Amino acid sequence: MISVSISPDTDMEFCPIPPGTFRIGSPDTEPGRYPDEGPQHEVTLSSGFYLARTPVTQHQWAALMGSRPWD
Repeated sequence: MISVSISPDTDMEFCPIPPGTFRIGSPDTEPGRYPDEGPQHEVTLSSGFYLARTPVTQHQWAALMGSRPWD
């Protein structure tokens, strides 16, 4: 995990997501499956990336973007 300071009083934490292959979607046999949850298929990420550890707060958004999302 890395911590990034986006303003003097605001930090964000990011987790590395490595490249790799995984299955996405719901199998046809899963109980309670909705039609738009399939078909299950394999996805390959050729490059890794970082994902915020938590949802972006309004304070973080304002510090980074210079605007408030509700305006």
